[in-house]
Amino acid sequence: MALIDRHLELDFERPMLNYVHEGELPDGINIEHDLELAMISKGYEGTLQYWQGDAKIGSTEGFSRKYFVDKLNAVSDILRAKLGSIDEDAVSGTLEFAEEIFDVYEGKETPHRTSGSFAFTAATRLQRNDGSRFEAVDYRRETVGCFPIFKYLDSSSAQRAMVGMPPFILDYYGKDSNGGGGVMVFSPLFLDLISDAGDLDKALTWAGNVASETAWLAKERADIRLLSLAALLPKHTDYGRMFSYPGIDTTTGHGGTTWLIGKVVERAIDDGRVRPDLEHKIGVLGVGGIGFAAADYILGVNPDAQVTINDFNTARQNEVGELLRAKYGENRILDAHSAEEVLRFGGVTVSAITRPIDLFKETSLRPGDLEGRVYADDSQPAAVAAEQIEALGGTHTGVIAQDDTEFGAVTMTRFNYGGLGPKEMNQAYGCCVEGAALIYGDAIDQRIDQPVNGDMVRTVGEVCEEVGFSAAPLQTLKNGKAVSV
Repeated sequence: MALIDRHLELDFERPMLNYVHEGELPDGINIEHDLELAMISKGYEGTLQYWQGDAKIGSTEGFSRKYFVDKLNAVSDILRAKLGSIDEDAVSGTLEFAEEIFDVYEGKETPHRTSGSFAFTAATRLQRNDGSRFEAVDYRRETVGCFPIFKYLDSSSAQRAMVGMPPFILDYYGKDSNGGGGVMVFSPLFLDLISDAGDLDKALTWAGNVASETAWLAKERADIRLLSLAALLPKHTDYGRMFSYPGIDTTTGHGGTTWLIGKVVERAIDDGRVRPDLEHKIGVLGVGGIGFAAADYILGVNPDAQVTINDFNTARQNEVGELLRAKYGENRILDAHSAEEVLRFGGVTVSAITRPIDLFKETSLRPGDLEGRVYADDSQPAAVAAEQIEALGGTHTGVIAQDDTEFGAVTMTRFNYGGLGPKEMNQAYGCCVEGAALIYGDAIDQRIDQPVNGDMVRTVGEVCEEVGFSAAPLQTLKNGKAVSV
């Protein structure tokens, strides 16, 4: 397929999607209780209606415009009562965006692209927090570009306010020679869904309906062939199998992510960020699907590498250790008893965990202990604050790809994660790159719908490189925005 038109020119009317709040966001207020009472007074069951009753997939009845708009109006009314006055432009911008996404969802308006190829399918990384959980990054920023009124809310209130929004097309990537191209689709699956459901069967029903409706939207509104999944979506959707709709396939994104981890490790060493005597010592923190595959891949491509692993789940760590030692030998895979041991061992430490770590409280690391070491954070949500790694003498980086294709296969048009994504619009996450590579490399048969391993990573990685992707310059998140390191 010929690749053309690097820059996609569209007449978007929502520049706020490129919003970046400089510095720290205000703490925000909690209105969860008030919002719950307000929605009940309006005749609803409450604020956590993830799916409307027995609605059928594709009926556009799974998500209610009235419910969601009523909730946003209730948020605004509560804020006015509590704060006296608020930014009314933020209110109108929030409501306008809600109406726009429902217009496309219900088929009243067509999206900017109706002939697509792949969809990078993402959910928000925002989740509720009662203040007891350490957070390395404030993910409220991701939401403020779409819903400006959320700048007044804390994380818990903002997440609760978002429940009930439909899947929608958030961004558009470069056009190919057929006039199509990729899109970014938001799926309203939340990390709090399981606890909100109260029981596993209900949670699975909700998740299955939301996932299938997302696939329906991608196929019927943008003619998408392949969904490439972000972050924790594969884990919570049976490796993408819940995204079920005729004519559309899924891939977990874990192959592209793991390949990119390996490339970021190489780049950190090539850039001289790693002490020479530590270049072949790699730490892997968290050995779930991606962590295990990363260790497998790194050991396979670098015969001199020695990898130390640690996981909060000791049984999982033991299982992975046995598998890798059987494949690569006893001396190349070591066990650590803590995250601190991994950090002290590795010239580059890769993390793929689901619980953030406060290094100042949970380790005995001191300034200078991480000099000549790099921490590559692929955890979702982010595991360790960049400021902490740097205070200890190390370099903190995200795991970000560079789009070197002729037409901008994954180059974003308008959405920048509120500053919490890649530094440049022509950079992307590995899970996004995987979908584009499989489509444009004519390798959709290599899509992944099961736990990933090193062999799959090598196959997908070769396609990624052939299509034109590489590791971006090292970068991290500081003070609410992506910066070079």
